[in-house]
Amino acid sequence: MNLAQIHNVLLKGDGISNTIRATQEVNKSLNFNNDIVVELFSEYNNVYELAIADYFSLNLYGMFKKFVTIENRYNYMKMFYRALKKYKKNVAKNIIENSKIRMWHYGSAYELFRLIHNKDIVYYHNLTFPYLVNNKKSMMDSRIMLMSIKDMKLFFITQSEFNKECLIRMGFNEDSIAVTIPYHRNNFKFRNKLISKHPKLVSYGRYGGGKGIPELAKLCNACDISLTTFGDNKSSGEYKKEYNEAKKYSKDNVNILGKVPKIDNYLLNSDIFVLNSYHEGASLPVVEAESYGLPVILRRGTALDELVVDGNRRNGYLFDSIDEVPELVNKIKSNYREFSKNAYLHSKGYTFERYKSTYISALSKYRTWSSV
Repeated sequence: MNLAQIHNVLLKGDGISNTIRATQEVNKSLNFNNDIVVELFSEYNNVYELAIADYFSLNLYGMFKKFVTIENRYNYMKMFYRALKKYKKNVAKNIIENSKIRMWHYGSAYELFRLIHNKDIVYYHNLTFPYLVNNKKSMMDSRIMLMSIKDMKLFFITQSEFNKECLIRMGFNEDSIAVTIPYHRNNFKFRNKLISKHPKLVSYGRYGGGKGIPELAKLCNACDISLTTFGDNKSSGEYKKEYNEAKKYSKDNVNILGKVPKIDNYLLNSDIFVLNSYHEGASLPVVEAESYGLPVILRRGTALDELVVDGNRRNGYLFDSIDEVPELVNKIKSNYREFSKNAYLHSKGYTFERYKSTYISALSKYRTWSSV
């Protein structure tokens, strides 16, 4: 069975590209002949690049202007040049057109999506509330493109019930939607730890405009709460701007960092994971932090709601206003070992093995659906 995964751009560390690599690993275990095709370039090996050139005349100046000169031009110029050196005419096109299953990783609008066919799979990575993010126009354009093909017979895979509900509200049929999970690869044993006298908060991920990191840094600065943040602060102008804004609130107890080579030390030396994100379709950092035994404090309103458990297995809290965070820190501090153990146990439901199981179930549902 031939399967092609199609995406516009793969950038290392991006949540979508991690999912693509995971599906590739599972597909190989299922004896699928799996290939990844991208429009322009990729930082990964064994990816077929410049697929757009196989379908449309290769206007080097237009592509250079659109993808390279906007932000981080020197880095993207190198990637663009490497893609040109690797490019082989019509290889990507043949993979796409000869595959039995085509999976479109839909994160934003891109050129090749116009080639989607009936009974294709859309791996939906969340385009729900465009007004909560900085790139509003791009998100709106993507949403319009998606809604314009509602009359086609398409199958969706997505990583949260929240995303599923969003697709249903857009008019897609529930029978054609399967849900997988976010996942982590950690397999630690639970370690009882004493919380610091002054709890240490940690948050990580891209410095995207919808992540609310400057707002979180400002609060912790004002309330003398220990906070460390880290993540991609260079890949786009948006990330640079948010990082620099958050950096204004740096002082002894507030550390605003860029990318770090290893996250282990930061999570092992922290007490609570906090995420002030206004817009999430799923969240790997949340379940990853829980695997280190960190209780979570998350903003309510999107897929993060699904990651907090109530009752005697409570692993953390949701908040509506950033001002609630200090009180929630104290609540967790008062019974830290219980919260920590619950967070760790909750993370066990989001392992790669569980992801594999839910993904295989999604493919099984797709096969039944596509045969009708």
